Amino acid sequence: MPSNDGPLTLHFHDCTRVAGETIYGLVDIDVRAALEDGINQVCVTLCGTIHARLSVNIARTTVHKEQSIILFYTRLPLLSEDSDTLRFSPGEKTLSSPFQFTFPHDVPPSFHTRGKHHEGTIAYCIEVAGRKAGDVTARRQIRQLISLVPPASITQVAARECLTFPRESEWREYNTTKKVRRGILGSDSEARLKLSIPDLAAYPMSSDIPFVLRVETATEPMRKSGEAPLDKRRKPMFPAPPTESGQVGMHLHRRMEIHVGRQTSAAEDDFELDSRPSADTRVVVDEPQWVAGDRKGRGSWHRAVTFRGSLNLALVPTYSADYLSWKYSLRFVVRFPGKANEVELEVPICIHPSFECPPPPMEIPDPRSVDPKSHGNLELPAYVSHALRLAHPPTDSSHTGPIGRTTAVASGTLKITDEHTFLTSEDMIYTMTQGVARPGHLVIDISHDLITR
Repeated sequence: MPSNDGPLTLHFHDCTRVAGETIYGLVDIDVRAALEDGINQVCVTLCGTIHARLSVNIARTTVHKEQSIILFYTRLPLLSEDSDTLRFSPGEKTLSSPFQFTFPHDVPPSFHTRGKHHEGTIAYCIEVAGRKAGDVTARRQIRQLISLVPPASITQVAARECLTFPRESEWREYNTTKKVRRGILGSDSEARLKLSIPDLAAYPMSSDIPFVLRVETATEPMRKSGEAPLDKRRKPMFPAPPTESGQVGMHLHRRMEIHVGRQTSAAEDDFELDSRPSADTRVVVDEPQWVAGDRKGRGSWHRAVTFRGSLNLALVPTYSADYLSWKYSLRFVVRFPGKANEVELEVPICIHPSFECPPPPMEIPDPRSVDPKSHGNLELPAYVSHALRLAHPPTDSSHTGPIGRTTAVASGTLKITDEHTFLTSEDMIYTMTQGVARPGHLVIDISHDLITR
């Protein structure tokens, strides 16, 4: 779907991209309408940014610490005030300007988290801006976020094939056991979870991961009163194992750390996973078995149910850096009646990229054609407009921000005053390392504190 704002229309495929990939787009400019709006400059920009915010209490004072980092910032002019296009013939209306950008190879994946006392965003954006020469603020602007993941190595791509036909000898097993009881006066029963998954160091994102979950239970010691584990009301005795996949909680748990200066904040959240059935998926309920115990004729009923299925981890790969880091674990939860009778099995899991960086096409595709298939079903939480406003620099000739730690120099001019930093650049910005400018991705690091009482 094209995006437009007045005389500007952006044609760009909205799908998950891979770092290092070359992307293509097209901007239609209604030149006559642009001139009526006072626009004589149009440019398209691709940028990647990181924004982190923490709120900490220091001596009964809430201190808001924020940090913004520009990973890369590339601008391409499409229309200028001295362009011959502005002197078009009466029959001409629209100028179609194709563009292309190449993502750096070593940038982190898209990411977003937000809580009451923290916020972290890694965002990539393509932006089209139209302005009048000399103006700082754009009169027309189109902004489109891009989901980005790192490229997969040959080994990581091969891991997807291993998941298609995993060998039984190459599975890893986890288990946990917990005592459960029906009430305060009840005796202890037992519940056990056993999980088997392919034995891999990391698991590819957006791929079906097969699993086998076995739930085993044993009743409290009792005398055998029948040929089945049923109570006086002819209902299954406690603890009855689940017999449907919907009765088993499957979650992907994420632990995050956000760093701003010397401050660190930890956060956690959960993503519910659905068991994706296949032709061989089934729920197997074993026949109850009576296991004799002591010499007094007491014993317990043992029951077991096995679930076979697959999970799809459509989240960004595990990542760790100085400013943001996150890791995952699988959680399987079975709830039995009664208080605190949840049996939980948590397994650390590392998610890695699963898509190679696609080579440039033989022919430049037309962005106005049907969208190609996305590289993966990467679903990210909605970005916050406030975070984007802080994280993304305006595509103006001057970038203004409060001074904090500034370690950057541009191919244009860097001017520092007592209140603001004005950064002027037309193309790529450079990193300052011990007074020496070199090409880089980490361009600007601006930190500032906001204090509220």
